[in-house]
Amino acid sequence: MKKLVIKGNFFLLLNQDDTEFTRHPKSDTNFQIYDESSADPIFNFYGLTKDFAKNSETASFKISELTDENGAPYPDAETLVTALDSSLGFNPASGGSGAVDSVNGKTGDVTLNTDEIPEGNNKYFSQSNQNDLDSKVQSVSGAYVDDSDPKNPIINLPKYVSLQAGITRPNQTTIPLANQQGNSNYEEYLKLSYPCTVTDNYQVSIAFQWSANTANTNAKFRLVLTDGTVTQFQEVRIEAKDIGGQGQDVDVLENGVIVGQVDTNTDIILQEYFPVDAILEAGKNYDVSLEFGHESAGSEITVYSSTIRIEQKTINI
Repeated sequence: MKKLVIKGNFFLLLNQDDTEFTRHPKSDTNFQIYDESSADPIFNFYGLTKDFAKNSETASFKISELTDENGAPYPDAETLVTALDSSLGFNPASGGSGAVDSVNGKTGDVTLNTDEIPEGNNKYFSQSNQNDLDSKVQSVSGAYVDDSDPKNPIINLPKYVSLQAGITRPNQTTIPLANQQGNSNYEEYLKLSYPCTVTDNYQVSIAFQWSANTANTNAKFRLVLTDGTVTQFQEVRIEAKDIGGQGQDVDVLENGVIVGQVDTNTDIILQEYFPVDAILEAGKNYDVSLEFGHESAGSEITVYSSTIRIEQKTINI
């Protein structure tokens, strides 16, 4: 026979002569009931974080083997459960083994949905929330949203590339380059290569500065766009407005090769810009170049600098 005793913060099992059988912290003690339908069910005591019984002695007892601290037997399992719940600080409504009587007013195998559980600090994500998020994502300036799979949308920011002129040729010493040939023999000043990954409408643009030491004849410039099969030209003809002033020595370009230098013989430098809209197709490699020439030979037609840009235009979603 064993006496169940609470002493301070400890749960004790005493022998009938009041010698200690074992003790365990009350806050770490729990119990289970076996053979509840029998006349003499078994109560098993255990620790939540460490062993309950010392010296590997059993911690399971039939109800007939247990008494209260005064040696009085328990008449039935319900009386002992109530006593243990009170002694160990359990909520009597929960059952000594920690069982739940009901959930949200339901008993048995309980299934709850979000209509039956109020929102706390963490809010539910509704279809309205999703719609609001979709509208915000698709309103990002210049973004293309592929939402063919709504659960996995793909956001493509517009493609943008640019290239500025520099010293890139053998024997080149100046960024400005002159073309002394006549009869509109074009030389390539700058070229940008672009592997297209998204089919869309793009704006291709060129900005450049130039001069020519001649009057009454035209300088000629063209934007060249090619995918290796189809070539498009955007050409302009411009007459220089002044041929006076102090010039500068620049490299001369002929058939793509530096062949010497020439004085530009003018201090007038003009600025030009022209854009072209074009459909570029994914999977194709495009080259965009600025070419320049003059109707008259020896005109010192010179391009001083240039920037080429390719920018994907916004798609209406």
